[in-house]
Amino acid sequence: MTLGIDVASASRPILGETECGDQALILRNDGCVVCALADGLGHGREAARAAGAACRLVAAHPMLGLSDLLGRCDQ
Repeated sequence: MTLGIDVASASRPILGETECGDQALILRNDGCVVCALADGLGHGREAARAAGAACRLVAAHPMLGLSDLLGRCDQ
């Protein structure tokens, strides 16, 4: 099944850092497209870890409601 949607994302670390705290997740699940944009607080490694954790959570539970996803990310 094709959904007729083209998506892309790009990010780069702030000057002086090697890791970026901005991450995106785009996946297809049961005929839907799930997109998540995560902006880890701050810059560098810790921000990248936070954004990565949020994207992994969405990937593991793509059909969870938005308020539940945000609550779990906050934890």
